[in-house]
Amino acid sequence: MVKTIEDCQDFVNAYNKAFDEGKKEFDYDIELKDGRIVNRLFIIKQFKIKLNDEKKVNTLLKGENKFIDKEGAPFCPCKLQHIDENICPCKECLDEAEEMGQCHCQMYIKA
Repeated sequence: MVKTIEDCQDFVNAYNKAFDEGKKEFDYDIELKDGRIVNRLFIIKQFKIKLNDEKKVNTLLKGENKFIDKEGAPFCPCKLQHIDENICPCKECLDEAEEMGQCHCQMYIKA
């Protein structure tokens, strides 16, 4: 798996579809470089999200790709601990977007 803008957009599309369907949560599978599948349960917040696809996001994705190459997973570049809960997008990312309109790294923003 290579973490790309398209991978991020797939997540955004799945999240927004679940939002439109009135779901409270949804499962999302993240395939890791080693072939492992991490199934994550995401709580639907009270907003849609969109991908901020500016240059900064591309830089962040390059950082995530380094984690994929080195550790096998696209860990959040803002997190020091590389555990499954910190695979991008992490819970804190969506919590920050809900509270502040965007996550810390500005990859995901309110629509």
